[in-house]
Amino acid sequence: MQYSHVYNLFKKIFSKESSPGYLFRTVYIFLYRLPFVMFLWAELRYDVNMPYFDDYDSVLNWLVTFSQPGSFMNKLELLFRQHNEHRIVFDRLVELMELHTLGVVNFICLDFLDFSDFAFWFLSFLT
Repeated sequence: MQYSHVYNLFKKIFSKESSPGYLFRTVYIFLYRLPFVMFLWAELRYDVNMPYFDDYDSVLNWLVTFSQPGSFMNKLELLFRQHNEHRIVFDRLVELMELHTLGVVNFICLDFLDFSDFAFWFLSFLT
């Protein structure tokens, strides 16, 4: 009887007494969550801890430039410097925090930071 709750769920979804709105809502939520779950699976399965494409300039080169001696205002200017058309202050703060706590920059952690942005966007549409 351990699968009785699954049986009851399917019975409720596909019974004739069930409203079509309940079935539509269940399918809609499943299809809405599917890309999120597939992206998470691919991220966990295939992610590699190495820089790619613009990570060399936006992360590694920026950290080398930031670690050079300079004034507080120079460091602040480097922190808020534009990268392409973006201001990536939060990412740079995370990179600095990683570098000072771990001693290295973990690109998998940075990818999950980007994934958390996607997850926040995803969850904001559920309400």
